[in-house]
Amino acid sequence: MSGLEKWFINSPLRVRCQELGPTRFFLNRSKIKENPVCLEVGCGRGAGMRIILKEWNAAQVIGFDLDREQIELADRYIQPQDRPKTKLLVGNAAAMAFVDNKFDAVFDYGILHHIPAWKAALAEIYRALKPGGQFFFEEILKPILNKKLISWLLPHPEEGKFNTPEFTQRLHDTGFIDIQTDIWVGGYLLGIAQKPI
Repeated sequence: MSGLEKWFINSPLRVRCQELGPTRFFLNRSKIKENPVCLEVGCGRGAGMRIILKEWNAAQVIGFDLDREQIELADRYIQPQDRPKTKLLVGNAAAMAFVDNKFDAVFDYGILHHIPAWKAALAEIYRALKPGGQFFFEEILKPILNKKLISWLLPHPEEGKFNTPEFTQRLHDTGFIDIQTDIWVGGYLLGIAQKPI
């Protein structure tokens, strides 16, 4: 991740974008029960975790990130009153260390396009979800990432880039059902998918 992108994802502007776009989309379509156990994949500084705690009244939110520095930022960002409900880990989305069927919901606030093995990460998300659990995702699509200025300022692995049909087909192939998507701000894919009961 470039320094510019890391600056943006750790900014108050990014938190506001998460609240106004993806989170509202997710809340309007959420079927998860009260007090869910949730996972945020690629939690960064923990802003998504705080949103999940507040908006879903989560019983527990586990956040993990491959970048230890981001986990240290998250550890400082999580409010003292929320600490009993949170857990932070360094981890790899393509090889998660969780038992099968653990989470009521998994959240991806824009991380899979950073992962060359994003298909393996989707399989891991599916495995970790309880039957009936929902996967909430926000992703930047290949057409935006391939624009000259964006690719120069914010380089991403070629293997991590996908368009809407590729991503939704992989969701289907992985076993997800009830897939709902929308495009936000011209290049962000917002969506929800469910693991069958």
